[in-house]
Amino acid sequence: MTALQAVRRGSLSSDAADILRRAIFSGRLAAGVRLNEARLSAEIGVSRGPLREALRSLEEEGVVVSSPHRGTYVATATAEEFAQVVAIRERIEPFVIEEALRRDREGLLNALHKSVARMTTAAAAGDPDEVAREHTAFHAHFYRLAGGIHLRLWERLQVALSLYVVLRDPVLLVDVPRGHAKMLRLVELGDMKEVGRELNHHLSANFAATLAAFDHPTVKVQTPRKRATKRSGGPKRKPSK
Repeated sequence: MTALQAVRRGSLSSDAADILRRAIFSGRLAAGVRLNEARLSAEIGVSRGPLREALRSLEEEGVVVSSPHRGTYVATATAEEFAQVVAIRERIEPFVIEEALRRDREGLLNALHKSVARMTTAAAAGDPDEVAREHTAFHAHFYRLAGGIHLRLWERLQVALSLYVVLRDPVLLVDVPRGHAKMLRLVELGDMKEVGRELNHHLSANFAATLAAFDHPTVKVQTPRKRATKRSGGPKRKPSK
């Protein structure tokens, strides 16, 4: 495992939580790994007290889980949880995008352009971790600029999304920047119908890629696109006997 960053003299527990959170979301601390307090304390340079406070904060966020008899572990993601995240985003993200445009169109578009540029640079450099981070950051801009409860919702969703990104196969370095550049163009045009369609396509592709990364993808759920196809086709009649 790559050495973790040491804390600087600020809020020790908060700094320790940030270091651990980044290590988990980057995959340096893998899902399901047991966290050894003595080793972590020495590596990031804090005593057990601030470290335990940091771990409690991460447990409240859902990033780690603890058991009285087993210790503290990095949280693991399930296919069912991922399906729920996809369903939530499918329903609310188009509205969040509209709200962000209404509140700060210029700020949103500037942030999205910068995110796509960084994503493209990372893809050209062959850096899938940075592409994945910018992928998440691109969507975070919608919730951040929509403000209020939207931002708080994203903060909860981001934990799950970051855990799922760790489980995924390496991202397609060309397709991800290209897809987000297309979404950016649609957001600039304000064509919310097409934005919604592109978002559903995007979520469906992510759903399939991520679900395939689970060891036992037994959950029976439908992607947004499949649900839409089923709705448009109407109920199927039973064959007459």
